[in-house]
Amino acid sequence: MVLLLLAQTHEMKYLKLLLALCMATFALKTMAGSKLDKKKDAAVAEGKWLFRSESTSWYGTDIFMANYSNTSKIGGYFSYPDGNQSKCIFYSREEHPRVIGTISFNETIDADHGFLDLMEREFTPLEKDYYTISYKVKQEVVSDTSFFRYYANVNYNIIPKIDGDSKLVYIIMGAKDNAAYYGNDYLLTFNKHNELTQKERLHKSILRFGYGEESNNNDGKVSVTGPIHTHLPEYSDIMTPTDICTTMLYEKLAGWGSCIVISKDYVSIWSCKTDQLLVITKDAFEKIAKDAKNR
Repeated sequence: MVLLLLAQTHEMKYLKLLLALCMATFALKTMAGSKLDKKKDAAVAEGKWLFRSESTSWYGTDIFMANYSNTSKIGGYFSYPDGNQSKCIFYSREEHPRVIGTISFNETIDADHGFLDLMEREFTPLEKDYYTISYKVKQEVVSDTSFFRYYANVNYNIIPKIDGDSKLVYIIMGAKDNAAYYGNDYLLTFNKHNELTQKERLHKSILRFGYGEESNNNDGKVSVTGPIHTHLPEYSDIMTPTDICTTMLYEKLAGWGSCIVISKDYVSIWSCKTDQLLVITKDAFEKIAKDAKNR
């Protein structure tokens, strides 16, 4: 994975022109129904699902911690969709945990639209499954240190997803500083009996992408348009759902315009303004780049 920091110079203007031409090309010629288009649509849907779940956890945690004083009793949390709602569940730290707080959101997920319920209760059957696979992932992360890697200034953010018999757990990096971290992300698969059947590393390494004061064009610091990284051939040939989720979590905070992922055969371009993904072949991207440079 290679991180490119682009200054507000001729190269920046060239990149903006290139992106505009790519989006125009996409508007004129779509690939509806193609295998690539279906793969792209699936990645976007999964990425936006992860973003909604992680946003529920972010704001749910803020609301719960502001209203719950007995922090020594907290064992953990997870989020999940419940009909038209998104819920963040906090559970107790004991051998047989109980729900100690439920934060519910409707369409809007932010600190002003959460409904807090501090009634203690048992897990529902679905919540028990969410708890079980999340707990098993926490154990796996601790026990298999040859597979799961630790880095400074990040936490493992565990995002479980249950859809019928499909049970998945994604892991992305949660930052302790003003930065977004791409990579060191994982996908674990469970069967209907909550047994771990597969674990997959989604990127080879990790990238740190600072924002805020780090991206101000002051004191010689570089102004950044957005994250760019590459995928090695043995990994996904387009932007992953975790790439999309991470971008959506930080794009407004960082003021990014786009996120770009380059693989052996494709270039994925995420618009931070429209939250849409364009995937074109690398050959097409290079042709558009050549035309843009000659303008």
